[in-house]
Amino acid sequence: MTGKNAGEKSSRLKIITASDLHYLSPDLMGGGELFSRLVLSRDAKAVEYCEELCGAFFREAELLRPDAVILSGDLSFNGEAQSHIRMAEKLSALSKAGICVLVTTGNHDVYNKKAASFAGAYPKALAPFSGGDFEAVYGDFGYGGAQSRDAASLSFTYRISDSLWVLMLDANTRDYPCGLSPDTLRWIEAQLKAASRAGARVIAAGHQNLFKHSIFDTGYVMEDAHLLYELFERYGVRLFLSGHMHIQHILTKGGVTEIATSALPVAACQYGLITIENDGFSYESRRVDVGSWAAAHDISDGNLLRFSDYTRLRMDEKTRLQTGRELSGKGFSAGEKESMIRYACEANFAYFSGNLGALAAHDPDGSIGALWEKSGTFTGRYLSSVRAELGQNHTRRTGALA
Repeated sequence: MTGKNAGEKSSRLKIITASDLHYLSPDLMGGGELFSRLVLSRDAKAVEYCEELCGAFFREAELLRPDAVILSGDLSFNGEAQSHIRMAEKLSALSKAGICVLVTTGNHDVYNKKAASFAGAYPKALAPFSGGDFEAVYGDFGYGGAQSRDAASLSFTYRISDSLWVLMLDANTRDYPCGLSPDTLRWIEAQLKAASRAGARVIAAGHQNLFKHSIFDTGYVMEDAHLLYELFERYGVRLFLSGHMHIQHILTKGGVTEIATSALPVAACQYGLITIENDGFSYESRRVDVGSWAAAHDISDGNLLRFSDYTRLRMDEKTRLQTGRELSGKGFSAGEKESMIRYACEANFAYFSGNLGALAAHDPDGSIGALWEKSGTFTGRYLSSVRAELGQNHTRRTGALA
């Protein structure tokens, strides 16, 4: 089944894109210190509220009535079978509401040896989910109705309408993790040729990145990404949707724009809304309104009712822990340390949410940035890269598709 009836053309299409949902089935969670440390680790994903967050997000998607919802990988926390099964059940509700759902794998979803249950006193290892498992569970979300399937991966082509095809890319196979095999690249070129003959535009989506967006590159940018980029340039693919970094960021090189949508459970808990019309596209990020969803469901948990504040505080807490450790013994005064930590919190949130427009106001004379450069720490190097983008806004973009 395609997003539009066969033969039907639409001059205006609406697509929702989200990435890195990192859903963990509630029956695999625990309430002890171990699980608390887990959810605060890394970038402080609100894993403990992923059930409610997904409920709010999918309700918004249903109300927006898009032509398609594209989920670009890391649907699960660490590839737990139960998490995938429950996620597929949630996506089925969208399908039953008449909304086309397309998914692809993320590195957390398949062949992940960290799959575990945290319901007991200690983590219990679970069998890793395979590519075949992924296809079996998510067969109704693109694979069954695909126009073409790649034999070497879980990549597929899906026709949203006669005029728009979506190329869903799987760069998480057992043999080519974080990359595309030569066979898959040949299949991609054949798909782009077919679209050209049919007079259709193509947008593409995958988990890992096409471009280097930040100081993080190893394991983030696809292996041989330049070969994919060359195909996109040759056949006029102008838009690539990704995630993986958890950072909201947009980068254009040549004629190709990559939009990396931030992780749904990480502050500011965003997804993207794309409108395609008259050979152009517009993109805007939107924050999931968990508070309104919780109130509508008579939920009294204050963290959910004030979810934006809760997730921001969680991110700040993680930033404070890391930067406090880094600045220990560096010779800065207590006042300098506090100013540096506060600035790091503001900068980190601005960077992850994609809007650095107001960040300069938190260090107008650059003195705090100078202290961070003097620190010789990882955060100092990270903030230097963030300050290089002062004033930029990666939550909105318009561009051409032709």
